Amino acid sequence: QTYYYAISAGYTANCKDVWVADISYLRSVVSEGDKYASGYKTTVSYSASKMKSMIKSAYGIDLSNVDKSKWFSIKYDENGAYVRSVNLGGKKTVSGSSIRETLCSYALRSTAFKVNYNKSTDKFTFTVYGYGHGIGMSQVGADYYAEQGWSYEQILTHYYPGTTVG
Repeated sequence: QTYYYAISAGYTANCKDVWVADISYLRSVVSEGDKYASGYKTTVSYSASKMKSMIKSAYGIDLSNVDKSKWFSIKYDENGAYVRSVNLGGKKTVSGSSIRETLCSYALRSTAFKVNYNKSTDKFTFTVYGYGHGIGMSQVGADYYAEQGWSYEQILTHYYPGTTVG
C-alpha cells in the first residue's frame, strides 16, 4: 500500500502511531519542504462549554469538575509531531486520530496538533500542522524534493524506506 496525503508536519507519521498496524516501509521520515506550503499551519478554536459538550457527546465523560488546563494531556510520536494519545482529564485515553475524527469531526486537518487553553477567553485552540493522515508520501514534500532535483525513484524510496522501484 503506497499511502499518500497532502502536507506532512515536517515528518511523516509511523503507521503504527496512527493506524496501529506496524508496516515496515510506512515509518517516519523527514519531509522538509512541507513547512513552506500554504496551509501547513492552521488553527481551530472552541469555547470551553462547546468542548465540554463535544467530549461528553463523543466519549460519554463529564469534565465539569476537572481543571480546564488538564482536559488534554498529550503524548506525541518520537518526532514530537503527531499525537499518539490524549488523556482527557484523567478519565479516558483516546488516540490522536480519535480526537481528529470523532471529537472534532475532521475540523483538525491532521493528527499533528497542539492544544492550548486560554483562561481569559475560556477557549481551547488547536494549532494543527500538515493536512492528511501523515502516512507514506507527502504530495507537497514530493513536489519540493522534485524541485530540488530528486528523481522519482529517490522520492519514492525516501517516503517508502526499505522499498525498491521496479
